[in-house]
Amino acid sequence: MAPLQGGNGMLARIRLIDFIRFQHFHVAGCVPVPLRLYYKNTAAQPLASVRVTIKDNMHLAGVTTGLGNRAYAALYDKQKVTSKYVQSLIDKGAIIIGKTKLSAFAGSEIPPNQCIDYFPPWNPRAGTPARTGTKGHPEAPVERQRQQLVILGWMLHSAPKWEHAASSLIAWNMGPSYHLGSPIDGKHCASCPSEIIINAYYVFHTFDDFRREYLARFRKQPYVSPAHKARWDRGEKVSKEELDQSLEKFRIFKDWVNRHIWNISDPGAATIMIPPQGRPSANYRDVIGAPAGGSDPGSYTPIFTTSMIGCPQLVVPIGQNPYESKVSGLIEYALIMTSIIGPSNSDASLVEVAAGALKQAGWPSTILTRRLMFTKGDNERNAEPSPKQEL
Repeated sequence: MAPLQGGNGMLARIRLIDFIRFQHFHVAGCVPVPLRLYYKNTAAQPLASVRVTIKDNMHLAGVTTGLGNRAYAALYDKQKVTSKYVQSLIDKGAIIIGKTKLSAFAGSEIPPNQCIDYFPPWNPRAGTPARTGTKGHPEAPVERQRQQLVILGWMLHSAPKWEHAASSLIAWNMGPSYHLGSPIDGKHCASCPSEIIINAYYVFHTFDDFRREYLARFRKQPYVSPAHKARWDRGEKVSKEELDQSLEKFRIFKDWVNRHIWNISDPGAATIMIPPQGRPSANYRDVIGAPAGGSDPGSYTPIFTTSMIGCPQLVVPIGQNPYESKVSGLIEYALIMTSIIGPSNSDASLVEVAAGALKQAGWPSTILTRRLMFTKGDNERNAEPSPKQEL
């Protein structure tokens, strides 16, 4: 298709949406994209020519939202609306080139034995599985996080109460350590917020309409993987009374954090925390994990803590760690990342803190698209410094 001419003689933006209506391409490794030469950054379209993929839990007009599940895709087919977040990217000039796979219903399905509906994607860095979820992606460059913060409209959540990024949490004080007390009845914090109950309830009941509508249309139950069925079975057993009790604990815990950690009553307070993020070792796709469902997880797991307290989280890659890959037989480099969290509505502040820290340290603020995240350097981060690079 020939490039279109704008009224001012400049090459106008080719609207990929109108051009091919997001056709479904089934050949892996073949993604058609328009030339960047056709686009020019402007104040109105600062993302012109930037190529973006989105997860399969965000609506895109003309494309199926499948939530990683074939039954869900078959029932709802192509969408007529586009999520507010995706539309904001398009309005700013970004090119949506397609959707990426995610575990069914944005849950956790670990290769090789839990991914049933769709084969898990390959990580181009060392041949390990590329896992996606709703807890924040470790490879998002800081500079891309500096764009305008928007609301995710028409994004499907398997557990609506978890509206923010989630991660394990350890409170690392910026100053001397001290004991903050416990949020409920003097008990240890870990036994108080029953977020497993909340998560289980919503993971099941969020899809009540889906199960009912699928049964009515196809005269059979929708198929879900054993791993996800185990979650549904667990959530079906949670009563409304148990949910309400857990939500009250949820509220008390969040209030305790706001008062004793974020100190929100002090307008001059500026608190951030550094939680751990991810696992330090390689995750090989041919290592069989625990059976689907497993044992009862109890009332607490640290993975939901930042979601519970409703705080924003920024994950920043800062280096790469060498290891001997059993897949390639070579020395590969795994990502080293750090993560910071802060009180509600501190998103922009966290970005500025991270950007300033990288700039002051002379560390890269962008990542490479090749096999390595960073150009190898002779330092403990194995990443070449970029002292003159601006964010």
